Amino acid sequence: PPLQDGGSDISHYVVEKRETSRLAWTVVASEVVTNSLKITKLLEGNEYIFRIMAVNKYGVGEPLESAPVLMKSFVVPGPPKSLEVTNIAKDSMTVCWNRPDSDGGSEITGYIVEKRDRSGIRWIKCNKRRVTDLRFRVTGLTEDHEYEFRVSAENAAGVGEPSP
Repeated sequence: PPLQDGGSDISHYVVEKRETSRLAWTVVASEVVTNSLKITKLLEGNEYIFRIMAVNKYGVGEPLESAPVLMKSFVVPGPPKSLEVTNIAKDSMTVCWNRPDSDGGSEITGYIVEKRDRSGIRWIKCNKRRVTDLRFRVTGLTEDHEYEFRVSAENAAGVGEPSP
């Protein structure tokens, strides 16, 4: 939100876009009530500028303009690397890894850690909440049991292939 609300609460925002090669602005959304918006139907390879205007009962405020943004598609991230298990205890272990070589063109939002019995076939998700660190402590393990672990990275396009 802007630092000044013009003496009245902000009711919503108007978001507009234009290609840098054009002069005309196009309304993307005229009744935005949140501080973020997913914009679709952009043409790959085109460069865009976006602007946002706050609206209150007195009217529309001055626009805030973005820097030019090049539209490129993204894919799921690559597999995390260098998986390692440390801090082995009776009923827990810490799984550590390195970031994937490729984030798929979109920031990695988290990781999914999975385990399976060494003799089993089914992978079971270990983390209930999003993991943003490059390590995760897996608890509730059975003593004298052998486990395998794998980690997948996730971005806006989805979940990538798991670590080898």
